[in-house]
Amino acid sequence: MATSQKQKSKNALVDFKEMNKINILFLHKFKVIAGAEMFLIELIKTINRAKFRPMVCLIADTCEHAYDILEKEKIKIFGDLLTNNDSKPKGFLGDKIASITFIKRFLNLQGKTLPCDIKAILNLTNILKREKIHILFYIDQHAALNLAPLCAILARTPLLIGSFHTQGLRISIIEKLLLSATDKFMVTSSYHGKYLVDFLHIPSEKIKVINNGISIDRFKKFSVNMLKKENFAIDSDTSIVGIVARLVPDKCHEIFLESAVTILKVLPDTHFFIIGNGPERVRLEEMSIELNISSNVHFLGFREDIPSLLSLLDVSVLSSCAEFFPYSLLESMMMEIPVVATDVGAVSEVVYNGVTGILVPSKNSNALAEAILLLLKDRELAKKMGREGRKRVINRFSAQKMTSQIESIFQDLKNFKKIKT
Repeated sequence: MATSQKQKSKNALVDFKEMNKINILFLHKFKVIAGAEMFLIELIKTINRAKFRPMVCLIADTCEHAYDILEKEKIKIFGDLLTNNDSKPKGFLGDKIASITFIKRFLNLQGKTLPCDIKAILNLTNILKREKIHILFYIDQHAALNLAPLCAILARTPLLIGSFHTQGLRISIIEKLLLSATDKFMVTSSYHGKYLVDFLHIPSEKIKVINNGISIDRFKKFSVNMLKKENFAIDSDTSIVGIVARLVPDKCHEIFLESAVTILKVLPDTHFFIIGNGPERVRLEEMSIELNISSNVHFLGFREDIPSLLSLLDVSVLSSCAEFFPYSLLESMMMEIPVVATDVGAVSEVVYNGVTGILVPSKNSNALAEAILLLLKDRELAKKMGREGRKRVINRFSAQKMTSQIESIFQDLKNFKKIKT
């Protein structure tokens, strides 16, 4: 009896602790692991579990790798909103099953088929009520833009926060109206904040700049499981230039390949790593063959051992023609790898030109090649930029600093709205 009573008291204590936490539901579609996903994963990993209780609701079409990462964080995960089960998501929220075309057209006037229907709305609303969610936190995909504000209103969820990581969103009239329910918009850079004001006409007082951050511990240069150049049939004294980015048009990998042609004319033994996957892969592989550089170019696909791969690079490159706040640059800088990047979007807020790396005009393969060659030839300059890059990330772009700033916003909004936990 005594043991049973002690157990009841212990359970009551646990329940009391959970009751006094701020319940946060993150709403996102983990189709791939890219910048927005990295942001959310780092936030969940570093958030103060003594004060906050994070949960994740997946909007279907989730990659297995993302699901595995989230499970390791020991948080509550809600699967496909269409079926509202806690198993790994199957199917797609836009399926015709149980969907109402009228609702889709109402929510988006551009005629796109979007993952939003009556069943999804009801399921998310029920989750918000049942879990007594204090904050619904969504990422800027159309699915979330449609679902989050509407469900927060229906469930009377006290706080709605949107985190924006992309540009080019074509927002419908209805979506603009729904967005007005958002209490705070988080953006990754000042450049991004200006974009929301200029193109989505969001009030500037609702916008807060929170730079992306990465885990310092994960990128300790001399503690990662190091690979060797010999693993890729490359001599140990051979230079390697790499790019970590999804193989999509905005990343402009063709400029990277064109710059490789110029570099190989000067340093013919140089090798090039292309790390990442995407719809452009076949085209880029064919292009490397056409340029007659395929023997020096390695398409490595999606990799989980990014720190180890970065440790092999002499120069890290980002050739994007559109960009907001790229994690790949932060990762390279943390590994003391000098970077060469195109001066687009918020890249200049990450790379201190001439100090932590070199910025060049976009879509200019000659300028890109010239900057890479400078660092390959001047190893002292490269090392100095690498050291400065690491210092910059530790001081300004750590996951701990990012999460601390976000936690302050959560707390301030909670106090402002007098929300009780």
